[in-house]
Amino acid sequence: MKTTRTIVSSWQVLMVVGLAVALCVSCRRREEKVDVKPPVPAPEPPAEVTAPEAPEAPEIPEVVPEPVPEPVPEPVPEPVPEPEVPEVTEPEAVFPEEAAVEEPVDTAEVEDEDVAPAMPDEPAEAIDPAELAEAEPPPVAVPLEERKDLPVAELQEMDAATALETVAAFSVADAAALAPVIEMKVQSATGGSAEGAIELFDGLESPQARTAAAPAVAAVYAASDPAAAAKWALALTDENAQRGAVKRVAEAWAYADVEQAQAWVKTLPEGAVRDDALTSVGNGVAFLSRTDAGRAAPVAASLPEGDARIVAVRQVATNMRKSDPQKAVAWVQSLDEGRARDIAIRDLTRNKASGDYTARLKLVGEIGDEAMRRATLTQIAYQWVAADPAAAGAWLPTAPLDEGTKARLMRKVGAQRP
Repeated sequence: MKTTRTIVSSWQVLMVVGLAVALCVSCRRREEKVDVKPPVPAPEPPAEVTAPEAPEAPEIPEVVPEPVPEPVPEPVPEPVPEPEVPEVTEPEAVFPEEAAVEEPVDTAEVEDEDVAPAMPDEPAEAIDPAELAEAEPPPVAVPLEERKDLPVAELQEMDAATALETVAAFSVADAAALAPVIEMKVQSATGGSAEGAIELFDGLESPQARTAAAPAVAAVYAASDPAAAAKWALALTDENAQRGAVKRVAEAWAYADVEQAQAWVKTLPEGAVRDDALTSVGNGVAFLSRTDAGRAAPVAASLPEGDARIVAVRQVATNMRKSDPQKAVAWVQSLDEGRARDIAIRDLTRNKASGDYTARLKLVGEIGDEAMRRATLTQIAYQWVAADPAAAGAWLPTAPLDEGTKARLMRKVGAQRP
């Protein structure tokens, strides 16, 4: 029994061992049967793809643009200047033989110019544009020293007739500038003989040469016989020649005998010829007033209103004031009302010799032109404030001045009082 049990136990052990072995074999086979995929080799990195090189661009020849010509601007027509209206200014006396002499300044006539305002120009009378367009402007004589372009030296080397024919080709203004040279040539060629001067004039070929010669011939003729020279000048048929000759006769006659010259000019018909002659008489009166203002005064007073009267009256009053201020004031007050009288009063009141400030301001009140009166009054007021602030300040409240001017003057009075 015991042996049987031992055999059974051994068999059982063997069975267990066999099962264990079989189980191990079975597991081994299973492991071997597992589908183990071979390792996949890592893919090689793709080869670097390089972009195909772009074909080189064909060389394009540089195109140089042809120069474009600059546009030529169309010519702009110059504006046509409007005709200049000559400024009406106060005429001054002209003394040919003393033109280069400069008179000393009368310091009595200049007072406190840094205080008093400048005198405004007097309003010019209205000019009819139609009359201005029709009127031929008188030739303007320009001093020879300002005309370097004129052949003065060449003309002086010529004989009188050739010089006159040469000047005939010049403009009116150039011929007027050369008038002194022409007169000297005629005077030298004729020896101051009236007959020789007329013979020279009649021998000239061109009308332009005779026009240039007429004033010079008239001057030579009038030096010996002004009355005969006046008849000759008026007999000339060329208007320009007649105008120049009459003016020169009146000038020469006025310096020799202003009363007779004035009497002759009064007989001339109204117009440019008479106006030029009157200007010459006015200059003659002004010249005479330097040495004999008493004789010149009635001639100046009898001249008609215009430039000649203004020149004569101003010069007579100025020269009379130098010797007798009160007489000058009385004479000016006796004149007929008009522009010449107004200007003479204005000139006198600018000078302290005409009286104290009260008297001068009273005289200013006689100026007929309102603008001139107001401007002169203002100027004297400024002078008074500078000279005597207290007296001027007492007068200002009742002064015939506008309120703005009064206020400015009162400020100056206050600033100058201690």
